[in-house]
Amino acid sequence: YPACRRNRSVPKRAGVALLNDHIYVVGGFDGTAHLSSVEAYNIRTDSWTTVTSMTTPRCYVGATVLRGRLYAIAG
Repeated sequence: YPACRRNRSVPKRAGVALLNDHIYVVGGFDGTAHLSSVEAYNIRTDSWTTVTSMTTPRCYVGATVLRGRLYAIAG
């Protein structure tokens, strides 16, 4: 996670990818359960946004960008 304001704890084993001006954090583990959440950090405004969650919780997930789209792989 970048050095920025953050209201929640940082998930472990999440996937991370950069798309345009946003760093996306995908899935992970909060210490109790696997997560389906997706959060986006806007590097220009220094702010976090929760975006549409994945349909399946994922831990140890890979995240990448291809042709302008964000992909979560495995987990």
